[in-house]
Amino acid sequence: MRKIRNQSPEAKARARQLRRDMGESEKKLWAPLGNRRHEFKFRKQHAVDRYFLDFYCAEARLCVELDGELHEERRDRDAVRDSVLADLGIETMRVSTWDLYEVPEAVVERIWLKCRDRSGTSE
Repeated sequence: MRKIRNQSPEAKARARQLRRDMGESEKKLWAPLGNRRHEFKFRKQHAVDRYFLDFYCAEARLCVELDGELHEERRDRDAVRDSVLADLGIETMRVSTWDLYEVPEAVVERIWLKCRDRSGTSE
């Protein structure tokens, strides 16, 4: 399988900056996803191709993207991005920030279920 991670010095520096400057909703989702709090390991602001994935699980080849109001205006761009990732075997799961704040447990459970489904593991 082809390497998909962008390892350029510029991408590494940008990913580090994005990890340091996470927004409140990203921090809220990282709390249950980070540090292997479940059976799957997630990375934050993971560089793939020319994109930075909000959260990425390599085992499940799953990208979790938080979509706020800004994404309403970027649907076409997001569709192209999702298509590029799909061509690399990565599924994008979009989570609205509204859902994250209103039903956080349900959002996290959906993510774990998708990881299990994509990785072929069961509970």
